[in-house]
Amino acid sequence: SLPLELVLEILLYLFIDIRGKPHKRFASLSLVCKMWTPYAQRLLFRNVRLVHPDAAYSFLEATKPDGKNEANQRLRDSIRTLEVTIMSKKMADVLPFVLRHCPKLHEFVLKIHTKAELNMRFQPKTFPPELEFLSPIKYSDIPLPRFQALRINSDNNKSLYRIIREWPDIRHLVVIGEAMAEFSLNARSPEVEELFSRLHLYEFQTGRITNRSAAPTAGTLRASLTSSIGTLQILDLKGISDGLIGLSGPLFVEHGPHLRSLRLPYLSHHIKLPFLRNCVSLEEIVVYGLPSKHIISNLLLDKIQHASFSTLIAQERTPIRHILEWLHDFPSLSVLSWFTRRASGMDKAEAEIRELCKKKGVRLR
Repeated sequence: SLPLELVLEILLYLFIDIRGKPHKRFASLSLVCKMWTPYAQRLLFRNVRLVHPDAAYSFLEATKPDGKNEANQRLRDSIRTLEVTIMSKKMADVLPFVLRHCPKLHEFVLKIHTKAELNMRFQPKTFPPELEFLSPIKYSDIPLPRFQALRINSDNNKSLYRIIREWPDIRHLVVIGEAMAEFSLNARSPEVEELFSRLHLYEFQTGRITNRSAAPTAGTLRASLTSSIGTLQILDLKGISDGLIGLSGPLFVEHGPHLRSLRLPYLSHHIKLPFLRNCVSLEEIVVYGLPSKHIISNLLLDKIQHASFSTLIAQERTPIRHILEWLHDFPSLSVLSWFTRRASGMDKAEAEIRELCKKKGVRLR
Protein backbone atom coordinates (compact mmCIF):
# COMPACT_ATOMS: atom_id res chain seq x y z
CA SER A 1 0.00 0.00 0.00
CA LEU A 2 1.13 3.57 -0.66
CA PRO A 3 2.15 5.89 2.18
CA LEU A 4 -0.70 8.18 3.26
CA GLU A 5 1.29 11.32 2.40
CA LEU A 6 1.71 10.11 -1.19
CA VAL A 7 -1.99 9.24 -1.47
CA LEU A 8 -2.91 12.77 -0.37
CA GLU A 9 -0.52 14.30 -2.92
CA ILE A 10 -2.01 12.17 -5.71
CA LEU A 11 -5.56 13.10 -4.78
CA LEU A 12 -4.75 16.78 -4.49
CA TYR A 13 -2.99 16.79 -7.87
CA LEU A 14 -5.94 15.08 -9.54
CA PHE A 15 -8.42 17.44 -7.87
CA ILE A 16 -6.60 20.54 -9.06
CA ASP A 17 -6.10 19.08 -12.53
CA ILE A 18 -9.84 18.54 -13.12
CA ARG A 19 -11.02 21.62 -11.23
CA GLY A 20 -13.97 23.26 -12.95
CA LYS A 21 -14.89 20.04 -14.77
CA PRO A 22 -17.45 17.41 -13.76
CA HIS A 23 -16.22 15.47 -10.75
CA LYS A 24 -17.33 12.04 -11.95
CA ARG A 25 -13.76 10.80 -12.47
CA PHE A 26 -12.69 12.13 -9.12
CA ALA A 27 -15.72 10.68 -7.34
CA SER A 28 -14.80 7.22 -8.59
CA LEU A 29 -11.48 7.49 -6.76
CA SER A 30 -13.37 7.33 -3.48
CA LEU A 31 -14.29 3.75 -4.41
CA VAL A 32 -10.72 2.54 -5.06
CA CYS A 33 -10.15 1.51 -1.45
CA LYS A 34 -11.48 2.35 1.99
CA MET A 35 -8.37 4.33 2.90
CA TRP A 36 -8.87 6.69 -0.04
CA THR A 37 -12.57 7.31 0.57
CA PRO A 38 -12.55 9.97 3.34
CA TYR A 39 -9.77 12.01 1.72
CA ALA A 40 -11.34 11.90 -1.74
CA GLN A 41 -14.72 12.89 -0.34
CA ARG A 42 -13.29 15.83 1.58
CA LEU A 43 -11.77 17.26 -1.58
CA LEU A 44 -14.89 16.48 -3.58
CA PHE A 45 -17.08 18.40 -1.12
CA ARG A 46 -14.69 21.31 -0.69
CA ASN A 47 -16.49 23.28 -3.43
CA VAL A 48 -20.20 22.50 -3.74
CA ARG A 49 -22.27 23.76 -6.68
CA LEU A 50 -26.05 23.34 -6.67
CA VAL A 51 -28.27 24.38 -9.61
CA HIS A 52 -31.24 22.00 -9.72
CA PRO A 53 -33.51 21.31 -6.70
CA ASP A 54 -32.95 17.55 -7.11
CA ALA A 55 -29.21 18.09 -6.64
CA ALA A 56 -29.95 20.10 -3.50
CA TYR A 57 -32.13 17.28 -2.11
CA SER A 58 -29.34 14.75 -2.71
CA PHE A 59 -26.82 17.08 -1.05
CA LEU A 60 -29.06 17.45 2.01
CA GLU A 61 -29.46 13.69 2.23
CA ALA A 62 -25.69 13.10 2.00
CA THR A 63 -24.90 15.68 4.69
CA LYS A 64 -27.88 15.16 7.01
CA PRO A 65 -27.01 16.48 10.51
CA ASP A 66 -28.73 13.73 12.47
CA GLY A 67 -25.72 12.93 14.67
CA LYS A 68 -25.78 9.29 13.58
CA ASN A 69 -23.27 9.22 10.76
CA GLU A 70 -19.67 10.41 11.10
CA ALA A 71 -19.28 10.47 7.32
CA ASN A 72 -22.08 13.04 7.05
CA GLN A 73 -20.36 15.25 9.59
CA ARG A 74 -17.05 14.87 7.75
CA LEU A 75 -18.63 16.01 4.50
CA ARG A 76 -20.31 19.02 6.13
CA ASP A 77 -17.04 20.09 7.72
CA SER A 78 -15.25 19.84 4.36
CA ILE A 79 -17.33 22.48 2.56
CA ARG A 80 -15.51 25.78 2.05
CA THR A 81 -17.26 27.25 -1.00
CA LEU A 82 -20.98 26.92 -1.72
CA GLU A 83 -22.45 28.07 -5.06
CA VAL A 84 -26.24 28.09 -5.34
CA THR A 85 -28.16 29.06 -8.49
CA ILE A 86 -31.80 29.99 -7.91
CA MET A 87 -34.10 29.83 -10.92
CA SER A 88 -37.27 28.74 -9.11
CA LYS A 89 -39.10 29.07 -5.81
CA LYS A 90 -38.24 25.45 -4.98
CA MET A 91 -34.53 26.27 -4.91
CA ALA A 92 -35.14 29.36 -2.78
CA ASP A 93 -37.12 27.25 -0.29
CA VAL A 94 -34.27 24.79 0.30
CA LEU A 95 -31.58 27.46 0.70
CA PRO A 96 -32.00 27.89 4.50
CA PHE A 97 -31.48 24.15 4.95
CA VAL A 98 -28.51 23.94 2.57
CA LEU A 99 -26.68 26.74 4.37
CA ARG A 100 -27.04 25.00 7.73
CA HIS A 101 -25.28 21.96 6.28
CA CYS A 102 -22.11 24.03 5.73
CA PRO A 103 -20.83 24.93 9.23
CA LYS A 104 -17.29 25.85 8.10
CA LEU A 105 -18.23 27.77 4.97
CA HIS A 106 -15.77 30.45 3.84
CA GLU A 107 -17.40 31.73 0.64
CA PHE A 108 -21.01 31.86 -0.54
CA VAL A 109 -21.73 32.34 -4.26
CA LEU A 110 -25.38 33.17 -4.96
CA LYS A 111 -26.82 33.45 -8.48
CA ILE A 112 -30.45 34.49 -8.82
CA HIS A 113 -31.78 34.18 -12.36
CA THR A 114 -35.50 34.84 -11.95
CA LYS A 115 -37.61 37.97 -11.77
CA ALA A 116 -40.19 36.16 -9.65
CA GLU A 117 -40.79 37.40 -6.13
CA LEU A 118 -38.71 35.25 -3.80
CA ASN A 119 -39.17 35.00 -0.07
CA MET A 120 -35.45 34.98 0.74
CA ARG A 121 -35.82 33.71 4.30
CA PHE A 122 -32.82 32.29 6.04
CA GLN A 123 -34.80 30.93 9.00
CA PRO A 124 -36.51 27.64 8.07
CA LYS A 125 -40.09 27.54 9.35
CA THR A 126 -41.79 24.76 7.42
CA PHE A 127 -40.41 21.76 5.57
CA PRO A 128 -41.21 21.55 1.85
CA PRO A 129 -42.77 18.17 0.98
CA GLU A 130 -39.53 17.07 -0.69
CA LEU A 131 -37.65 17.57 2.62
CA GLU A 132 -39.87 15.52 4.90
CA PHE A 133 -36.89 13.21 5.52
CA LEU A 134 -35.32 16.10 7.44
CA SER A 135 -38.36 16.83 9.64
CA PRO A 136 -37.00 15.01 12.75
CA ILE A 137 -34.06 17.45 12.83
CA LYS A 138 -34.53 20.65 14.83
CA TYR A 139 -33.09 23.21 12.41
CA SER A 140 -33.86 26.13 14.71
CA ASP A 141 -30.96 24.89 16.89
CA ILE A 142 -28.49 24.78 13.98
CA PRO A 143 -26.77 28.14 13.43
CA LEU A 144 -26.09 29.65 10.04
CA PRO A 145 -22.44 29.60 8.89
CA ARG A 146 -20.53 32.84 9.42
CA PHE A 147 -18.85 33.19 6.03
CA GLN A 148 -17.02 36.42 5.17
CA ALA A 149 -16.87 36.22 1.37
CA LEU A 150 -19.97 36.78 -0.77
CA ARG A 151 -20.31 36.77 -4.54
CA ILE A 152 -23.80 37.73 -5.69
CA ASN A 153 -25.06 37.80 -9.28
CA SER A 154 -28.72 38.70 -9.21
CA ASP A 155 -31.54 39.46 -11.64
CA ASN A 156 -33.68 40.17 -8.60
CA ASN A 157 -33.02 43.43 -6.77
CA LYS A 158 -34.31 42.38 -3.36
CA SER A 159 -31.66 39.92 -2.20
CA LEU A 160 -28.48 41.79 -1.24
CA TYR A 161 -30.08 43.72 1.64
CA ARG A 162 -31.41 40.54 3.21
CA ILE A 163 -28.04 38.85 3.03
CA ILE A 164 -26.24 41.82 4.59
CA ARG A 165 -28.84 41.92 7.36
CA GLU A 166 -28.02 38.30 8.22
CA TRP A 167 -24.25 38.52 7.57
CA PRO A 168 -23.04 42.05 8.44
CA ASP A 169 -19.47 40.80 8.90
CA ILE A 170 -18.86 40.20 5.18
CA ARG A 171 -15.35 41.36 4.29
CA HIS A 172 -15.04 40.24 0.65
CA LEU A 173 -17.88 41.30 -1.63
CA VAL A 174 -18.38 40.77 -5.38
CA VAL A 175 -21.51 42.38 -6.83
CA ILE A 176 -22.82 41.61 -10.33
CA GLY A 177 -26.03 42.48 -12.19
CA GLU A 178 -29.10 43.95 -10.49
CA ALA A 179 -27.45 43.54 -7.09
CA MET A 180 -25.26 46.50 -8.03
CA ALA A 181 -28.37 48.69 -8.10
CA GLU A 182 -29.05 47.69 -4.49
CA PHE A 183 -25.47 48.38 -3.46
CA SER A 184 -25.40 51.88 -4.92
CA LEU A 185 -29.01 53.04 -4.58
CA ASN A 186 -29.53 56.78 -4.20
CA ALA A 187 -32.55 56.77 -1.90
CA ARG A 188 -32.32 54.26 0.92
CA SER A 189 -34.49 53.80 3.95
CA PRO A 190 -32.87 54.53 7.36
CA GLU A 191 -32.86 50.76 8.04
CA VAL A 192 -30.94 50.01 4.84
CA GLU A 193 -28.51 52.87 5.49
CA GLU A 194 -27.83 51.40 8.93
CA LEU A 195 -27.17 47.97 7.37
CA PHE A 196 -24.60 49.34 4.95
CA SER A 197 -22.93 51.42 7.65
CA ARG A 198 -21.98 48.13 9.36
CA LEU A 199 -20.02 46.89 6.34
CA HIS A 200 -16.26 47.18 6.71
CA LEU A 201 -15.03 45.60 3.50
CA TYR A 202 -11.49 44.40 2.85
CA GLU A 203 -12.22 43.61 -0.82
CA PHE A 204 -14.83 44.95 -3.21
CA GLN A 205 -15.32 43.84 -6.82
CA THR A 206 -17.83 44.88 -9.45
CA GLY A 207 -18.79 42.45 -12.17
CA ARG A 208 -20.57 42.96 -15.45
CA ILE A 209 -23.66 45.18 -15.31
CA THR A 210 -25.94 44.56 -18.31
CA ASN A 211 -28.82 46.78 -17.15
CA ARG A 212 -27.86 50.45 -17.37
CA SER A 213 -30.37 51.35 -14.67
CA ALA A 214 -28.40 49.16 -12.25
CA ALA A 215 -25.14 51.02 -12.88
CA PRO A 216 -24.02 53.28 -10.03
CA THR A 217 -23.02 56.91 -10.25
CA ALA A 218 -19.68 58.11 -8.90
CA GLY A 219 -21.52 59.59 -5.91
CA THR A 220 -23.55 56.51 -5.00
CA LEU A 221 -20.54 54.20 -5.36
CA ARG A 222 -18.51 56.44 -3.09
CA ALA A 223 -21.34 56.66 -0.53
CA SER A 224 -21.75 52.87 -0.49
CA LEU A 225 -18.08 52.38 0.37
CA THR A 226 -17.81 55.15 2.98
CA SER A 227 -18.01 52.73 5.91
CA SER A 228 -15.01 50.84 4.50
CA ILE A 229 -12.57 53.76 4.54
CA GLY A 230 -9.39 52.45 6.12
CA THR A 231 -10.32 48.77 5.74
CA LEU A 232 -10.71 48.46 1.94
CA GLN A 233 -7.44 47.17 0.49
CA ILE A 234 -8.54 45.42 -2.73
CA LEU A 235 -10.66 47.37 -5.22
CA ASP A 236 -11.72 45.80 -8.53
CA LEU A 237 -13.69 48.13 -10.82
CA LYS A 238 -13.85 45.83 -13.84
CA GLY A 239 -17.62 46.29 -14.22
CA ILE A 240 -17.53 50.10 -14.05
CA SER A 241 -17.53 52.29 -17.17
CA ASP A 242 -14.45 54.33 -17.92
CA GLY A 243 -16.54 57.51 -17.82
CA LEU A 244 -17.59 56.78 -14.25
CA ILE A 245 -14.02 56.02 -13.22
CA GLY A 246 -13.00 59.37 -14.66
CA LEU A 247 -15.40 61.00 -12.17
CA SER A 248 -14.25 58.95 -9.18
CA GLY A 249 -11.60 61.30 -7.84
CA PRO A 250 -13.23 61.67 -4.36
CA LEU A 251 -13.44 57.87 -4.04
CA PHE A 252 -9.69 57.55 -4.63
CA VAL A 253 -8.91 60.43 -2.27
CA GLU A 254 -10.64 58.50 0.52
CA HIS A 255 -9.56 54.94 -0.28
CA GLY A 256 -6.40 55.38 -2.35
CA PRO A 257 -3.93 55.64 0.56
CA HIS A 258 -5.16 52.30 1.95
CA LEU A 259 -5.36 50.27 -1.27
CA ARG A 260 -2.87 47.48 -1.85
CA SER A 261 -4.46 46.08 -5.02
CA LEU A 262 -6.22 48.05 -7.74
CA ARG A 263 -7.88 46.45 -10.78
CA LEU A 264 -9.13 48.65 -13.59
CA PRO A 265 -11.08 48.01 -16.83
CA TYR A 266 -9.72 49.01 -20.18
CA LEU A 267 -9.80 52.82 -20.16
CA SER A 268 -10.02 55.12 -23.17
CA HIS A 269 -6.88 57.12 -23.82
CA HIS A 270 -8.69 60.42 -23.10
CA ILE A 271 -9.71 59.49 -19.51
CA LYS A 272 -7.35 61.45 -17.25
CA LEU A 273 -6.52 59.86 -13.92
CA PRO A 274 -4.59 62.30 -11.69
CA PHE A 275 -6.28 60.86 -8.58
CA LEU A 276 -4.29 57.60 -9.01
CA ARG A 277 -1.50 59.46 -7.24
CA ASN A 278 -3.45 58.93 -4.02
CA CYS A 279 -2.69 55.19 -4.26
CA VAL A 280 0.63 55.40 -2.44
CA SER A 281 0.65 51.85 -1.03
CA LEU A 282 -0.20 49.76 -4.10
CA GLU A 283 1.50 46.38 -4.34
CA GLU A 284 -0.56 45.16 -7.31
CA ILE A 285 -1.98 46.83 -10.41
CA VAL A 286 -4.21 44.91 -12.83
CA VAL A 287 -5.57 46.40 -16.05
CA TYR A 288 -8.12 44.41 -18.07
CA GLY A 289 -6.60 45.60 -21.33
CA LEU A 290 -3.47 47.55 -22.18
CA PRO A 291 -2.67 50.34 -19.68
CA SER A 292 -3.31 53.81 -21.05
CA LYS A 293 -0.65 56.50 -20.94
CA HIS A 294 -2.63 58.27 -18.21
CA ILE A 295 -2.39 55.17 -15.99
CA ILE A 296 1.32 54.96 -16.67
CA SER A 297 1.98 58.64 -15.98
CA ASN A 298 -0.06 58.88 -12.74
CA LEU A 299 0.61 55.56 -11.02
CA LEU A 300 3.17 55.50 -8.21
CA LEU A 301 5.39 52.47 -8.80
CA ASP A 302 7.58 52.35 -5.68
CA LYS A 303 5.86 49.41 -3.94
CA ILE A 304 4.24 47.54 -6.84
CA GLN A 305 5.35 43.91 -6.92
CA HIS A 306 2.82 42.52 -9.41
CA ALA A 307 1.59 44.16 -12.61
CA SER A 308 -0.91 42.54 -14.95
CA PHE A 309 -2.31 43.58 -18.31
CA SER A 310 -3.91 41.93 -21.31
CA THR A 311 -4.21 42.49 -25.03
CA LEU A 312 -7.88 42.66 -26.00
CA ILE A 313 -9.00 41.63 -29.50
CA ALA A 314 -9.54 45.29 -30.40
CA GLN A 315 -5.98 46.08 -29.29
CA GLU A 316 -4.12 43.42 -31.25
CA ARG A 317 -2.51 46.01 -33.52
CA THR A 318 -1.88 48.54 -30.75
CA PRO A 319 1.84 49.36 -30.27
CA ILE A 320 3.11 48.38 -26.83
CA ARG A 321 6.36 50.35 -26.85
CA HIS A 322 5.09 52.61 -24.03
CA ILE A 323 4.63 49.52 -21.81
CA LEU A 324 8.24 48.55 -22.39
CA GLU A 325 9.37 52.01 -21.29
CA TRP A 326 7.04 51.80 -18.28
CA LEU A 327 8.52 48.50 -17.08
CA HIS A 328 11.97 50.10 -16.83
CA ASP A 329 10.66 52.28 -13.97
CA PHE A 330 9.36 49.58 -11.58
CA PRO A 331 11.87 49.33 -8.72
CA SER A 332 10.15 46.46 -6.85
CA LEU A 333 8.39 44.48 -9.61
CA SER A 334 8.76 40.73 -9.18
CA VAL A 335 5.93 39.31 -11.33
CA LEU A 336 4.45 40.50 -14.64
CA SER A 337 1.29 38.79 -15.87
CA TRP A 338 0.56 39.33 -19.54
CA PHE A 339 -2.40 37.80 -21.35
CA THR A 340 -2.30 38.20 -25.10
CA ARG A 341 -4.32 36.99 -28.10
CA ARG A 342 -1.70 38.09 -30.60
CA ALA A 343 -0.49 35.75 -33.33
CA SER A 344 2.38 33.46 -32.48
CA GLY A 345 4.94 35.65 -34.21
CA MET A 346 6.17 38.21 -31.67
CA ASP A 347 7.00 41.74 -32.77
CA LYS A 348 10.15 43.47 -31.59
CA ALA A 349 8.54 45.17 -28.56
CA GLU A 350 7.14 41.87 -27.25
CA ALA A 351 10.52 40.23 -27.53
CA GLU A 352 12.08 43.17 -25.70
CA ILE A 353 9.57 42.86 -22.85
CA ARG A 354 10.60 39.26 -22.37
CA GLU A 355 14.26 40.20 -22.50
CA LEU A 356 13.76 43.05 -20.03
CA CYS A 357 11.95 40.77 -17.56
CA LYS A 358 14.81 38.33 -17.81
CA LYS A 359 17.39 41.02 -17.07
CA LYS A 360 15.44 42.52 -14.15
CA GLY A 361 14.74 39.11 -12.62
CA VAL A 362 10.98 39.57 -13.12
CA ARG A 363 8.91 36.43 -13.57
CA LEU A 364 6.80 36.71 -16.71
CA ARG A 365 3.64 34.65 -16.86
